[in-house]
Amino acid sequence: MTGKPTEDAVPAAPTHGSTSPGDRWAAAHHVSWTRTATGTVAVLHFAHPVPHVLNEPAATVWELLAGDQDADPDGSTRTETSQNDEEPGTRPRTLDELAEGFLSRTSFIGSAPEADELRAGLLHVLHQLELTGVVRRTADR
Repeated sequence: MTGKPTEDAVPAAPTHGSTSPGDRWAAAHHVSWTRTATGTVAVLHFAHPVPHVLNEPAATVWELLAGDQDADPDGSTRTETSQNDEEPGTRPRTLDELAEGFLSRTSFIGSAPEADELRAGLLHVLHQLELTGVVRRTADR
């Protein structure tokens, strides 16, 4: 293996009869991710801009998947521990916490319903990636 990142496509979200905001959002936006030679997820991004929701050309959510797990979105440091910790002084983040952390650092130009739809879409995509084994609840370091 050369160590050059490769692009893969996220499995399509179910659309037959689904009316949830997460399913609609995931079905409407092609999502791709990059894996390193070791198989670690390096970046997850929306291949198409979401200009009505984000004031960025594309939403990069690498920090969502493998950002600093010791810092909370408000800038404070985590001191909680659990028996499942891989590193002392930290605890694995749930997908909901990861999505909320990313959204708290993202500037919205849309309305509250659009923000809710983006949140639901992010969670949907993260859950799909977790089910396929691409994303784990704790980031590889």
